[in-house]
Amino acid sequence: MPENEPVIEMQDYLLRNNKAETPAWLKNFKPGDELDFTDVFRTQSVFYPACGDDGRALKLFSRAHAAHLFYYVDSGMGSEYWKRNLKETPIDGYHILDAKEFSMDDLGLFSGLSDVARKNNALSDAIRKYCKNDLTDFSTEEKNWYFVIFERDEGLGDDHGVDRFAVAFVCEDAILWYAAFFAVPSIPAPTWLVDQSDMVTHGLFGRGEPLEQVADAIRKHPDYLLVSLNAEPWKNYAKLSEVKPRTSIDCSGKHWYLYKRNA
Repeated sequence: MPENEPVIEMQDYLLRNNKAETPAWLKNFKPGDELDFTDVFRTQSVFYPACGDDGRALKLFSRAHAAHLFYYVDSGMGSEYWKRNLKETPIDGYHILDAKEFSMDDLGLFSGLSDVARKNNALSDAIRKYCKNDLTDFSTEEKNWYFVIFERDEGLGDDHGVDRFAVAFVCEDAILWYAAFFAVPSIPAPTWLVDQSDMVTHGLFGRGEPLEQVADAIRKHPDYLLVSLNAEPWKNYAKLSEVKPRTSIDCSGKHWYLYKRNA
């Protein structure tokens, strides 16, 4: 075998190194319960900006038992889209246990993004550069979160995936949302970030680009990156060469490579 040839499937690597038990807030949840979002947001998570309707991250991390919370953030996909999509093409082996719509204000954790940026010069500079010198804010009152808790279908076991997971489908600019959301001190950075660079994202999530600048400014970096073939990873991340890429049957440019933060 050639030296440094990948030897382990990504799902197996995650299962071996990042397996997590279902958090108590999720395991004990009953339909209609109120959520303590302080607990929710401490969950090991995956952030997928400009996700479209790509379900690969849900499949990968649920089967690896590595994540129970997903942030799917896309400014072009609102609650009504996801309600229709999940009804027409349900997630294999899972049903919706409960779903809630809410705004950033409903969470009770946020001031406006402009207020956060004014207290952080690096963040202000990054946002102004991204927004072409306009310190853009977004409405914290609009109910643009569709928070869905999924439960594994009866008769399926752990080999199919975790027993439950939650997805925050957020209709918002992913870069501005990252700045506002993860700037909250009590909310940890996502464990994984997916950078699927393509014609839609225009490279905005890659090395030296606005998303990394925002993460640097608020000092909230994911532990790992999943980087597509045509994207450049952020600084201070090293490729896990022993891990095979997560392949896509649609296009080799959508293969994901795993990188780990080393600083």
